[in-house]
Amino acid sequence: MVATPGWGQEELKRRMAAHNSSFFTVAAKTPGATYRVLKHRNSTPSTFSYMRSSGYSSLSGYGRSYGAEVKVDVLIANVTLNIPGVPAERIKNIEGYPACPLALLVLLRLQAWDHHRVELVRHLREKAHVDYRDLVFHLLPYAGSFDWSQVEASSLAKKRTLMADGDAYLPASFMRTSRRRVREFCELYREAKGAWASLGADASRTASTSGRAAALGTRRVTTVTELERMLARVELE
Repeated sequence: MVATPGWGQEELKRRMAAHNSSFFTVAAKTPGATYRVLKHRNSTPSTFSYMRSSGYSSLSGYGRSYGAEVKVDVLIANVTLNIPGVPAERIKNIEGYPACPLALLVLLRLQAWDHHRVELVRHLREKAHVDYRDLVFHLLPYAGSFDWSQVEASSLAKKRTLMADGDAYLPASFMRTSRRRVREFCELYREAKGAWASLGADASRTASTSGRAAALGTRRVTTVTELERMLARVELE
């Protein structure tokens, strides 16, 4: 997510691809679409040692097969997407581009998972499995290896974790909802509990959380092959 009101999404994609050869765009697969899809070509090893220590060993082969390139979503904050505002001092400049804080990035992907899993349209609902993949194989391992001692002084009074950092500048209602989402995510994907716990999130289920997850939830993916089949049906872009 790039936090700036200055450019539109397509202009940002074009600029990023021109600025850094690791970024590139491809035509969208959605029929009639005029936008292009931004992707990033990975050049650094994935953190599979961290993933194995967090309980992802059974899926590490799948993660490696999808590690060559990732789709990059360029989001512009607005009410419809429920993206909270970010204080200016929290926006980091990375290679000339203003980028949102890591805590917000991870929690927005969790929010996308929560929204997609209850969609009425099938191909939108199945995007929840793409969100799962992005969290488990990319964002959670990266956040788990991040040096949280870099956070601003406003959150140093608390334990340095992703959730403590989010508490320092994100709306209380957003953080409260995020914690509920973490519990429901871990109810469906128990192998993720360790990763979320290391980021300061309490993954312990409650009676209300367990009931809601069962009523709403995405059916748990149990094998790599099953996840691959579901992701293949989602590739609309």
